[in-house]
Amino acid sequence: MPLINQFFIFDSQVLVKILFVISVFFIFTKDSFKEDLHLWMMGEYRSEWASLFCKLFDRWFGEKFFQFKFIRTSIVLSISTITVLYFWFGNDAIGLLERIEVKFTFWQTLGIALLINVFSDYISFIETRYLLGKIEHFSNKNNIAHIFLFVLDIIFTGVIVFIVINLHNYYNYHQWLAFGEIFGFYSEYSLFFYSAFATSIFAWILWASLLFMKLVKWFHAKSHRIFDYEKYKVKIFIAILFIVIAILMSLGTLILSNLQSHKVNTLLCDIFPETCKEAMRLSDNDKNKLYFLLQACRRGGDAVLCEKKAVNYYLNYPEQKSEIISFAKAGCKGDNERSCFIWTLGDKSQQTFEGALMHAPNHIIINNNYAVFLQNIHYDYNKAEVHYKRALGFDPNHVNINGNYANFLKNIRHDYDKAEIHYKRALEFNPNHVNINGSYANFLAYIRKDYNQAEKYYKKALKLDSNRLGTNRNYAQLLLIQGKNSQAEVYLNKAFELVDSRKDWLVELWFYRLAHYPAYRSEAIKRLDDLL
Repeated sequence: MPLINQFFIFDSQVLVKILFVISVFFIFTKDSFKEDLHLWMMGEYRSEWASLFCKLFDRWFGEKFFQFKFIRTSIVLSISTITVLYFWFGNDAIGLLERIEVKFTFWQTLGIALLINVFSDYISFIETRYLLGKIEHFSNKNNIAHIFLFVLDIIFTGVIVFIVINLHNYYNYHQWLAFGEIFGFYSEYSLFFYSAFATSIFAWILWASLLFMKLVKWFHAKSHRIFDYEKYKVKIFIAILFIVIAILMSLGTLILSNLQSHKVNTLLCDIFPETCKEAMRLSDNDKNKLYFLLQACRRGGDAVLCEKKAVNYYLNYPEQKSEIISFAKAGCKGDNERSCFIWTLGDKSQQTFEGALMHAPNHIIINNNYAVFLQNIHYDYNKAEVHYKRALGFDPNHVNINGNYANFLKNIRHDYDKAEIHYKRALEFNPNHVNINGSYANFLAYIRKDYNQAEKYYKKALKLDSNRLGTNRNYAQLLLIQGKNSQAEVYLNKAFELVDSRKDWLVELWFYRLAHYPAYRSEAIKRLDDLL
């Protein structure tokens, strides 16, 4: 196995050896052969060359598609191509099998090739023979026809083998592979995909040789102006042949050796978003990994990766706000609703809410939070009501949204009957909701003037959570209105314990003491003087 690997190492040393062998070959070749080669390169045998290719194809593979020879040769070529690519891609100079994390042994690879490549290569062979005939027919036509046939061959072969690969993968793993994964050498099935193009080599060689003849003929026309063409014509065209071979081989080596570079992975990620996750796996530094991760979330269908990152930062590193926003925003752009929600938690701005709703228009909480934001920050009440209603349209029994909309109807629209409907609906589905019990108590006390019912809900709210500053203050106020100063003082004192340093709340609480408790009069005046 190591010996075969060594044989398939494809680098500059091998290129030099090949060119040396060709040079020696031409040194000892008869002048008549060189002259024939020159004439071939000049396009003198253009029509015969196309016919010869078709005859060679028929001789090697058989003239009839369904005869045993054609099928046998197709199978042999498929297995041979897979074998060559397996060891060539696996050697240290190329290292593609390590890149695509091939999990198959050599014998498993051959087994899969029998299932995938034998059928697809056979179909591709039939198509190649058809195109050879067409190229022969257009051999003297312009290059546009040749290019069209060349592109057609690539598309047909690629589509056939891609379909067969996905049928095999779906049968075994119940999932479809994306084209970018296979094309970009990110999947173990890339090996089978590219081996299928061996069947097209004949058409490619014929097309390339016809194009080469045209280029040489063009060079011939130009070279007369520069030097004595007739004197050096054979040497010139042999040199051209050497240069072309060297360029093609060097180009192949350059492409394969740079296939794992960041620029190539970035290009593939930009063209095929589904490859961004694989590019992230292959990146060698954190900056590149982050770039590909965000791209995979935004465009590659892997938004859940950013959702997990955003949740992790939000729960464990809440101070790192930029990271939370970055991951959540990328995940949201990948249409991950939970990421959109986290994004709005990390960055409460109108632009963020609207961006999140573009990707998660039906998210109940985002619509609700945006409505609250529009109501309290932007004072855009009409738009706020639109989002309250949209959220309730998705879940008419949602407790928090009913409670928020009830507050909106009470405070902004003054539609008290409708507000009470939503308060009651919220408490019907969650009778122990502290905030809504307190809000409904406020509604009953100051809108309905139903003090007995209001007191019932204040007591329930305080029973659920006795450390609510607003509830203690509001209940104390209700008791003061009713003249129950001694009872009110208990809740007023509790409110003072909870108020901390909030100036607006302190002002209100000291006013209560000033107005209702003479013992605090002088202290209340001094405190209010300091606060105001």
